[in-house]
Amino acid sequence: TPNLIQNSFTRANTLSVCELPQNITNLTATGFPSTVHATTYHRLLALPAFLIAMFLLGVPFALTFTRTRNLATVVGAGLGMGMGFYLFGNFTATLGMAGRLSPLLAAWAPTAIATLLALMLLVYLREE
Repeated sequence: TPNLIQNSFTRANTLSVCELPQNITNLTATGFPSTVHATTYHRLLALPAFLIAMFLLGVPFALTFTRTRNLATVVGAGLGMGMGFYLFGNFTATLGMAGRLSPLLAAWAPTAIATLLALMLLVYLREE
């Protein structure tokens, strides 16, 4: 119906997590691309895990300050790492919205990489 099609053109960032799956289904059923909405949906689902991964990524930098390095080096490295993963997350989301990556991979890859790197840094910190 025309009303259903018109509602399907709602911007992805204005919809709630509960409304996005139905909107993605409507867009797919009417033949319109739904990659932007699907990527936004998966990014919203991945956001809590991404924030936990970013926290875990900051823990090794906070703990190494007391042991070996000065404050400026640790704060700079932590901020650089956090900004790098934020930009990497936005880059993969852009690739997902453009259809170059699957929406699932675009949303969850930065979280998985940040978690693995954080665990690697925690293991390395423990060995020092």
